[in-house]
Amino acid sequence: LHGSEHSFPTRRSSDLKVLCNFPEGQRNSSETLLPGKTGTVRMAALANVPIVPLGIESSSHATMTKSLLQMMSKNHCVKISIAPPLYFSIPEGGMTDSWLKASTKKVMESIAPLCHKRV
Repeated sequence: LHGSEHSFPTRRSSDLKVLCNFPEGQRNSSETLLPGKTGTVRMAALANVPIVPLGIESSSHATMTKSLLQMMSKNHCVKISIAPPLYFSIPEGGMTDSWLKASTKKVMESIAPLCHKRV
């Protein structure tokens, strides 16, 4: 998961209804979120769909990779917190770099409290 923004469809792409995206672009075990990549906002605005922020926490306070693996185990508790959807419409002037960065910051500010991190 290192080095770029990662997305994976939860269904076949011909029947795509949900896309899961990790806007930090890499695993991060620190107490502060990394700056988000702008692709999450870009995709949502172009598709005219909301971004539903969520945070994943393991009862063992494991790394994201271990938390995802523990989600598939009945022996570990994993908490998923979900915030209200965020909607982004493309502004009249288009998706400028400053608009993308400001919108992405809003997404990260919404995710941070869900996983008990700072922005």
